[in-house]
Parts: sequence; C-alpha cells; structure tokens
Amino acid sequence: MSGEDFARALSGRRELKITVRGRKSGKESSIPVSFVLKGNTIHLLPVKGSSSSWYRNILKNRVMKIAIEDRSLEVKAIPTDEPDKVKETVRLFEENFGADHLDKWYSGRDVCVRIRLP
Repeated sequence: MSGEDFARALSGRRELKITVRGRKSGKESSIPVSFVLKGNTIHLLPVKGSSSSWYRNILKNRVMKIAIEDRSLEVKAIPTDEPDKVKETVRLFEENFGADHLDKWYSGRDVCVRIRLP
C-alpha cells in the first residue's frame, strides 16, 4: 500500500493502531493511539511522554507498523524531544482534540513522534 493510499484511509479518523517491537523482549505489541495527519506526516503524542513504553521501544527500534482497519504499512518512526517540534505536535493535537482532552489524557508532553508517509 502506498503512503498516499494510507493517508486516504486515515481521512476522518482520529485513531490508528501501532505495532512496535519490545526493547527488551523483542516481542511485538500493538496499541491504539490518537494521531493527527498534516500533509504526508502523521504526528503522534505519547500519552505519558518519554515515559510511555511504546515510545521507549521505538528509541531502540524505529521500525514500526501502523494500521487502520485491514490496511497496514511498515514505517520508520522519527522520535524527538526538540521543543519546537514537540510544541507543534501539541498544538496540532489541541486543534484537533481540544486542550481539555490533552489536559485530561496526556500527562507527558516532552516528546513526540512523526511518521512521514512514503
């Protein structure tokens, strides 16, 4: 599946499934996460910031799978703690989900992850 096809599948959605490999166990695990799509970039904000287990896993292995319904794509995660990039992702999440939602569910806002669709 192309990145363009995957972007179309994300249209109107707020959540996708990510699959990452455990940094210690090496086993794959999947969880649903909220996202914002801007252009060809998916923005992810780990709920517990740099303490989020899936975030720590991608620091060791940046290859991950993203899925929506029966469509999936293997991608390379781009984790960052650069303040400007984190602020931009937080702003996008506030615009899409509301500041109250972030205050209620996102205890860590020190990192973010970007995924550029091929």
